[in-house]
Amino acid sequence: MDNNQQDPPEINENLQALRFEYNFRRYGVVFLAIIIIAALCGLFSSGFLSSAHHENSASSLTVDYDRFARLMSETEVNVQVKNSGLAHTSVDFSPTLLSHYQIGDIRPQPDKMYSANGHLILVYNENSSGAPLSLWLSITPKTFGKLSTTLQANRQPAVTFSQFVFP
Repeated sequence: MDNNQQDPPEINENLQALRFEYNFRRYGVVFLAIIIIAALCGLFSSGFLSSAHHENSASSLTVDYDRFARLMSETEVNVQVKNSGLAHTSVDFSPTLLSHYQIGDIRPQPDKMYSANGHLILVYNENSSGAPLSLWLSITPKTFGKLSTTLQANRQPAVTFSQFVFP
């Protein structure tokens, strides 16, 4: 019976290719796990990592926004200005807002809006209730990369917020 058995064919294995496959599988699983954890934390959408809050030194102006955005996808920015007791509240946005973003909607509508030296200035008549002004802007990024915008209310200290825009 031993005479009928044949030796199995010999397979030439490339040891370098086997090591590459082993390392690719080992580190690939870790890489995929990192991507999944980042997505769950909000790196690519809304979540813990994506929301940001900035306040000026006088605590009179706060900005809530998303740290990450997609090119040509609308995102919301919330600006809150504490009641200053003045007859008008003006919110001044730096020229980068108009050059890097397309403004879709402003809620509530300002009583007066104009542009001076590239700055967008929104003017609101003071409300009688004394509540802070809560302003919502719907903006759409026109360029990608890290975009920074500075805003100021009633000539108080300014707030700068940065957003990274994915292509």
